[in-house]
Amino acid sequence: MNFEELKKIANPGEYPFTRTPEVKAKYEKHLENLRKAGITPAEHIKSQNYPPLTHNEYPYDLDGCQHMVLWGYYSDKYLNSLFPDSDNIVWFKNNPNNQSVKGLPHVQVITPRDYKISFTN
Repeated sequence: MNFEELKKIANPGEYPFTRTPEVKAKYEKHLENLRKAGITPAEHIKSQNYPPLTHNEYPYDLDGCQHMVLWGYYSDKYLNSLFPDSDNIVWFKNNPNNQSVKGLPHVQVITPRDYKISFTN
């Protein structure tokens, strides 16, 4: 799926996105290491002191896109003001059934690969 196809999905938070086999294997190994250490993904992320907007280390399989994550709780109104360029930015909150990091609010932010995005919180 490319960016133009992504923009046509009515409710991307409901869509069952996939990762490439390589990214999926890397992510599953990461999750297994966390389980062995007795740490949840949310606890791990909180301990890393990530900036609010980060590149997703385990992006969805989207052609020609950059996939970022905005950590924290933000209202839809605020997100619309933060990312007004709907031609170049798709943001969505995953349905709880599609969330791999439960217990830590976050938003998926996807743009064309060469799009420059800035964020100030």
